[in-house]
Amino acid sequence: MNIYRALWVQLYLVPIVTAAFFYDKVWAGLKGLFSFVISFIQFITFLILHIPNTQTLGGVFSILIDKSVLFLFLGGLAYFLLYKLSLLIVAQFVLPVTEWTERKKAYDRLVFYARGIHGPAIFVKGGVKISREHELESSKPGVALVDLSSAVVLVQHDDVKSMSLPSEDEWEASHSKPAKKGKAATPYEPKEPEAKGPGVVFTEKGQKIDDVVDLRKQTRTTDFLEVYTRNGIKVKSKVTVVFSLSDAPEKVLVGYVGGKNLTDLKILKVSETDTELKINGGVSVDVDDAIDILRASLPLFDDSPSNPFIPYKFDEDRVLRAVFNQARDRDGKLIPWHRAPLESSTDIFRKMMSDVPYDRFFSGDLLNLTRREEVEDKNDKTPVQVFLAGLKEDFALKVKARGLMTFQFIEHLNGDPFSFDQVVRLDSLRRQTPVTLTREKFNFFRHMGIVVKSATFGDVLAASPEIQERMLLAWKAKKEREISVSNAVFELDAIRVRNRNRALVQEETTHLLSGIFQSTPHFDEALALRVLQALETSVADSDMSSADLHEILKNIHDWLLADQQDDKGGSPKNPPPPNPGS
Repeated sequence: MNIYRALWVQLYLVPIVTAAFFYDKVWAGLKGLFSFVISFIQFITFLILHIPNTQTLGGVFSILIDKSVLFLFLGGLAYFLLYKLSLLIVAQFVLPVTEWTERKKAYDRLVFYARGIHGPAIFVKGGVKISREHELESSKPGVALVDLSSAVVLVQHDDVKSMSLPSEDEWEASHSKPAKKGKAATPYEPKEPEAKGPGVVFTEKGQKIDDVVDLRKQTRTTDFLEVYTRNGIKVKSKVTVVFSLSDAPEKVLVGYVGGKNLTDLKILKVSETDTELKINGGVSVDVDDAIDILRASLPLFDDSPSNPFIPYKFDEDRVLRAVFNQARDRDGKLIPWHRAPLESSTDIFRKMMSDVPYDRFFSGDLLNLTRREEVEDKNDKTPVQVFLAGLKEDFALKVKARGLMTFQFIEHLNGDPFSFDQVVRLDSLRRQTPVTLTREKFNFFRHMGIVVKSATFGDVLAASPEIQERMLLAWKAKKEREISVSNAVFELDAIRVRNRNRALVQEETTHLLSGIFQSTPHFDEALALRVLQALETSVADSDMSSADLHEILKNIHDWLLADQQDDKGGSPKNPPPPNPGS
């Protein structure tokens, strides 16, 4: 048995249980009521038959003033008033209501609940309905407690998604009924859906909760998408979109770049300081959007500040548009509002990847010193990282432009178009009123009131392992070729340095030895000692290989010991001249 049934039984059994303690008086009162009914019927009968009987009328009133009947009447009236008063008092605290109209609705819902004929009583938390089974099917008056991050959409039970238009039967019935005398026929008036924000939401008779909406930021990520690059290579990546129905639209700057045609109007990527604004790049604007932006641009006026204490702003119009303006996927099936940004983002991602060659995701000369300097100038980012950062920024701007966004048109005071990498002073700019576009367009979702906070995609990988392997081998061969060329260049530089140092050592050694030999004659031991000291000084101060040093020592040995070898007959008398620098 449901709890409200148990409560209904308890509430209506209380007077019966109470009457059991006064059964004698209650029984006497019931008999008196029965006698009153019989006497009243007799009086009416005599009255109809035109037979006056004052005695019967006196007996009727005498029964009503009997103690037992009065006890029964007054006891029932006291219980009824106490019961209603108790519900009225409890209704002030059961629900967080402050206004009398809300208190009246809370009291009515509590009465319906006590009688067991209430509608849905649910909680909505984080965009999720929390209720009992089959409770949402009821179209009786109910109540919903909606938290600060949610909203609900209410429709009549006979309404449909197509703006509550009547069915054929309802239309014919409303126009075919003959008008009553003195009354005009009332045509069918469709009941419009309504959205309710956080707080206590009372549903009226015939209303149902059609949908609930989460006002917080929503994040959606696809599985791996397989797309083709410009050179026909299939790649895969994941697309992520963050969007919301409560955040204010982001304001971006638009302006002419390079010309004054509609195709030259672009969303500007800028970096702004206190006095200057630099145009870093731009993304093309849809032609229809460009016309709307220029047509709606007016002189700037101050916007009213928003309330910073509301965590999630509730906009009834945006919630209704999100629920009822359903989009279709690639298969033509209707999809909920929170899937539309992801569907549109995947289309943009496919288009952007078809314009980029696959090599751009893996190019880069890691061993080129000039390119290294460029990388250091750009916050230690490689060329691939710089390219991907710019590509992701363009992707995010294009996705945001599909949703609700505020465009502010800017131009020079003289009307000249901008150019990329141009630095402009802020006091030389003319700013127009920000324009928020809401018109429905193909593959756009701004008419749903959705604001995209950010959009990006992950690493771009080859879909086929064979392609990955081939691209890796090609990249590896390219790097190995660069390494070989660099090694050859470094080896040539090293050989040139060694040859230059060897020539310097030979020149210095020759100079030292010639000075020794041209000096005053010495004994052989002293001469050998001075030669070795000169060699030691030359080797310590210069870069000489062990082979060169060994050759020099061998020549000196043969020259100094030539006389001794000649006396022993072991060597020619006239040895060849020494070559200390060989």
